[in-house]
Amino acid sequence: MELHQLSNQKSNITKSSAIRKSVQVQIAKYKEKHPTTSVRLIAIHFKCTIAQANYAIKQYKRGLIGNTTSRINEIKINDIKAKLDGKSTADILRDLVYNLTILIEADEKITLREKINLTKDLVTTTKSLQSTDLITQIKNPDIERLKIMIRIIKPDASDKFIIELWNQANEISRAKKH
Repeated sequence: MELHQLSNQKSNITKSSAIRKSVQVQIAKYKEKHPTTSVRLIAIHFKCTIAQANYAIKQYKRGLIGNTTSRINEIKINDIKAKLDGKSTADILRDLVYNLTILIEADEKITLREKINLTKDLVTTTKSLQSTDLITQIKNPDIERLKIMIRIIKPDASDKFIIELWNQANEISRAKKH
């Protein structure tokens, strides 16, 4: 039955039973594709109340249900460029890790599933940051000389081990300056 045929039909649902998240997402995506269709008609089509349809649409717009990656494209590129201007990749990733951590800890409205997904994103981002830092440090000419000296003494020393030594030496040097 088409939506225009449903316009004269009343919703016969007396008690509002909970609707699944997948149905909420379908409702919201339908409204997104057909913005002129009334919420009443959408509610009749999906066999739910108007309040449930409105709730689903609001939750989707807030990014609390459904795949929000498509809505990321709505952000203006110039706004992003202005925020990132002059920052290195490592700085951007550090900011992202910081913001994700705050979001996970502070927002009580986030569901457990969303917290798990955000934590996975945080771990992935942290690994990327560590990798970026490692690559940056490996390219440092002072570390190149240090690598040669350490490998004369310990031929099987890994880049990671050498960088850890480098970082420890930097920390000791900073501590002595203060």
